[in-house]
Amino acid sequence: MEGHSKVPAVRSSKRLGRKRLARPRRLVLALLLALILAVGAGFVRRQIAIIRLQAEIKRVQAEIGAVQSRNENLRQQIEHMAGPEYVEKAAREKLGLVMPGETVYDIAEPKDFASPFDVPKRNSSPEAGY
Repeated sequence: MEGHSKVPAVRSSKRLGRKRLARPRRLVLALLLALILAVGAGFVRRQIAIIRLQAEIKRVQAEIGAVQSRNENLRQQIEHMAGPEYVEKAAREKLGLVMPGETVYDIAEPKDFASPFDVPKRNSSPEAGY
């Protein structure tokens, strides 16, 4: 019987050895899964940040285009205003200046100008005698 009692002891030690190996494998798999999830989460966060930055770049590029267009319009306006025709027109209309040798005639109109066709209405009462 002694030989028979040793066999179960060997079997139980093999079972214990497998259980002891199963725990570290589970721990390694859990750690590996946690690492994969952490790397995946980091990747997703970085992708979201990249997408946001690309949208910001597009918005800023559109803003730059609008500012460049406005600058070009302002340059054209400056060139136009620096021309002699515009300067003369502004001097005449805004400042009331005249060229040498010109005579200015200022036609004044009365403030209470009544039309010559305004005729007072007649009184149509019989007492008026008309």
